[in-house]
Parts: sequence; C-alpha cells; structure tokens
Amino acid sequence: HVVHYSVSVEGLWWLYGVPITFFFSWALFPFFLGATVGVQLNRRVVGQYLSYSIGAAVWTAFVMFILSWRLGVFPMPAGMLIANVAGSMPMPLLWMCVPYEHRSSTTFRWRTFYAVLGCGSVMTI
Repeated sequence: HVVHYSVSVEGLWWLYGVPITFFFSWALFPFFLGATVGVQLNRRVVGQYLSYSIGAAVWTAFVMFILSWRLGVFPMPAGMLIANVAGSMPMPLLWMCVPYEHRSSTTFRWRTFYAVLGCGSVMTI
C-alpha cells in the first residue's frame, strides 16, 4: 500500500521558502547598522537584532501572502520589489535595537543615516 502526499509548490513556498528567505535577507540589516555605528555585540543586542529580523520577515511574508491571496496571483509579479517595500516599513524599529549609550552619541544620527543609505542601496540593486 503506497501513500501519496499532495503538497503544492505554493504551500511549500509560503510555509518554508518565504520565511527562510526573508529572515536571512532581513537579518543582515541590523548587524550592518550595528557595525556601522560601532555597537559591541552581546546577548541582549543579538537577541534584539534577531527579534527584529524575525519580525521583519513575518511582516514581509504576511504582506506578500495577503497581496497574493487578494489578487489571486502566484507568484507575485514584481514580488521582490514589493517585498523590499514591505520589509522597509519596520526599519525605523532598528533605532530601538541600538543601546541607548550609542543613540545618545552626537554622531549616531549621521552614522545611522549612512547605514540606512547603504541598506537602501543594497535593496535597490
């Protein structure tokens, strides 16, 4: 007796592909920001960075899923462009991932601007 499982490609994409892809994509940005502003990594900071990455990945996957479902289209046309826009929405939360002693520095805002500019240039490419 052979058991056949019917697994759709779309289901695999939404359950595994999207969360994994977006997590690893968005995990780069908090670490890049931290390296740019000179944050020393410790458990708390790494935990905040990973929490941000998971949150941004879940948000991006949610937006992509809802758009795909409402439009009735799979795969999404210009999906990576939409994902970049959706994933950029929680970027202001990166401000809270940096410890206060770095945020209170006078050069922090400029360094953050350069980091976000660098992240934005990577996203547009």
